[in-house]
Amino acid sequence: MSPSTITHLDQHMLDAYMDEDSIAELIKQISKPRDHELTCQRWLMNSSAKRLGFSMLYGDLLSTSGKRILDIGGGLTCLTNKLASQHDYHLVDLMAHDSPEHVEELRGSPPSFRVDQQDWYEVPLDQEYDVIVANDIFPNVDQRLALFLNKAIPACSQLRVSLTYHNAPRFHFAKRLDADEVFCMLAWNGPQVAAVLSEYQTRFANWQPNGFEQDRESLYPNGRQVCIATLNGDI
Repeated sequence: MSPSTITHLDQHMLDAYMDEDSIAELIKQISKPRDHELTCQRWLMNSSAKRLGFSMLYGDLLSTSGKRILDIGGGLTCLTNKLASQHDYHLVDLMAHDSPEHVEELRGSPPSFRVDQQDWYEVPLDQEYDVIVANDIFPNVDQRLALFLNKAIPACSQLRVSLTYHNAPRFHFAKRLDADEVFCMLAWNGPQVAAVLSEYQTRFANWQPNGFEQDRESLYPNGRQVCIATLNGDI
């Protein structure tokens, strides 16, 4: 089994990826007219950096078949159906971005495509997965990174997760759904992400916590830093 790795995305990697831009080409090939209404697909097509990250997380899965995959917060794109056609594919997502009609169109087609429209924390991981993927969720959208790693690693052979952080302070205001309160949420910085991953540092071939403090040129308009962590699971 290959060692677990951490890869910080940078301009050199993006330039090399854009020589072919395989995800954009695949989307153009297989998209149906209504697929362009899907929010996650629009985001993917509008951001070369997102396509780079997507390629690193899903690229080999789009060209292979027969794996049991759990996708946390993966959203809906035309590539969702391709993954579901080639694998035993389980998507867990609150579906905050797309209509119930879009969800129902994809649900059960193909038959192996299972969708749970709920919080991942409430979904029992009572199966063994070849790959668990979490793309652009932690800790920018969901700060329960430590809880997720603790739950996912025992349930898979490999975990792939993109992690977002800001080394310059960045915050936003958010309103609770279940109460009349407004929170000010401060985005995580690199050392905070490294602190959570440090529990698994013996799994990584390239564990360098100081790498999270480095200020690389951001690939994104909001200045965020992104790394891809691939960890061997316990299965």
